[in-house]
Amino acid sequence: MDVRAAKDFLVEQTTQQASLERVPLSDLEKRMMYFTESSDATEDPVKLNEEFKSQCNSDEYEKKVSLLLAHAYKRIKNGDAQAVAEWTLPSTRFARETTICLFFGIGPRQA
Repeated sequence: MDVRAAKDFLVEQTTQQASLERVPLSDLEKRMMYFTESSDATEDPVKLNEEFKSQCNSDEYEKKVSLLLAHAYKRIKNGDAQAVAEWTLPSTRFARETTICLFFGIGPRQA
């Protein structure tokens, strides 16, 4: 699983969990989960960050997404072993800076 597929998986799980909990998760908040300043950015990081800062509170966003991811993991963990394996793999695939690292409590690696 490459980094993009891992991010897609985690964004999908977060979206599903938000739906289950009836927690609003905007398109901008989902796009921000892909945020990175590296060359594999899905969109212009400067523009995305400016849009995010103008519409969202970073602290509230990080808390919301962290909780959703934790709840999603708990939901998956109570499922089957294959689902847990699918969850574990993405959390190990983030190489450099990526917003999703924050939600796993890991910082970006230093070059």
